Amino acid sequence: MPFSLKITRKGFFTKRTIDIGEMLENCKFKFGTYNDFYVLDEGKHQNNSCILYNPQHIGRGIYFDGNNDALVEMSINTPTSQYEIEDFFALAKEICRQYKSFDILNVEDNKKFSLEELLGIKDDFIKFNYDELQKGIEKSDFGERAWIMTATMWPIWIDKHMGDKMRESKDLTVFSKLLHDKQNMDTYYAKPSLMRNEVDNSILAIYTLTEDCPSIFPMNFNDFISASNPQNPIRADKGMIRFFIFSENRPLDGMWDYEEFIKYVMERGATKYDDAHILIPEYNKAGIEEMTNSILRHA
Repeated sequence: MPFSLKITRKGFFTKRTIDIGEMLENCKFKFGTYNDFYVLDEGKHQNNSCILYNPQHIGRGIYFDGNNDALVEMSINTPTSQYEIEDFFALAKEICRQYKSFDILNVEDNKKFSLEELLGIKDDFIKFNYDELQKGIEKSDFGERAWIMTATMWPIWIDKHMGDKMRESKDLTVFSKLLHDKQNMDTYYAKPSLMRNEVDNSILAIYTLTEDCPSIFPMNFNDFISASNPQNPIRADKGMIRFFIFSENRPLDGMWDYEEFIKYVMERGATKYDDAHILIPEYNKAGIEEMTNSILRHA
């Protein structure tokens, strides 16, 4: 459930618009936009609409829309980390500083705040997030399915071990550290290209592993969420893997069986990332060629 604010500039003669660059610098934010699989494309925005985050403590992302000169809309997912809550309130304070004269409206409750009143609820909001986290853990049985949580960089499948550690915590510290550590990684988060096979009308989920690039891949090729239909995403009938040789700027011809690919890398050093994904160490060209000679190839 989000917590959303609309901050509106007041005054007929007020000409101030939000200086996005100044806002990013003062709040120490970076930004990006989501692709079709809730994976962040860093440094991109759509008409001043983007996801903001602090790289020093990455959480679930702050939605920001500055498309209207006289209105800023911003929202935060709950539960999120304590650090991101503090960033959210710091962002609201920065917007109000730039506007000088403003109205603040909480969208969900249709409630107006002064800046002092808004900043005054921060501690209660942190507690609310902790309570929401505990409710989410209790609702998740961690049996057949994990708690799938969208975050700043990419989704995270919360497993039972993670849930138990957060359940034992008396505040948001463990959750905050988990969110940051799981995303503060120089790695590629694999997402599929979905294609229809013209021969039998089946749907293929095609992933790509790139040379010399540590990567996060799902163990099941259907473990992704779709931004266009997150509750009922397209299900693929077959998973395939292809390879890109970065040093030669070319793909290898052909595709290989995805399940055999996952079995191969798990037997050779891949480690668990979350309930549905593994972290695959980088493979050089020779390692990729050795892999492709060992797993089933499809034309």
